[in-house]
Amino acid sequence: MPTNPSVPTPKVIYQHIHEIDGITDDLDKPQFDDTPLPSFGLIADWYLQAHGYTSKVLLHIAYAHDTSSSCQDFVMSIATKGMPMAEAVFLWGLITADGVNE
Repeated sequence: MPTNPSVPTPKVIYQHIHEIDGITDDLDKPQFDDTPLPSFGLIADWYLQAHGYTSKVLLHIAYAHDTSSSCQDFVMSIATKGMPMAEAVFLWGLITADGVNE
């Protein structure tokens, strides 16, 4: 069956690239980078990598984690940089569930 030339083929996205305040780009295939980055535990790392957060964002998150004594402190630290509060709360839960905060 011939394809209809008037119907565009949808773009398949492998991964979005996130800065702290939102999506900045997308990739159509994986990119590998061996830059050493902070770890937040297996599940949190997997989440952040799957969502394409940049190394700059990971450093903001690490700083917020290291300087925060509560979920509220952590959330406000990265929400003021542009991350949605609900996402920051979820991320705090991932990080603390893996025992990194202990």
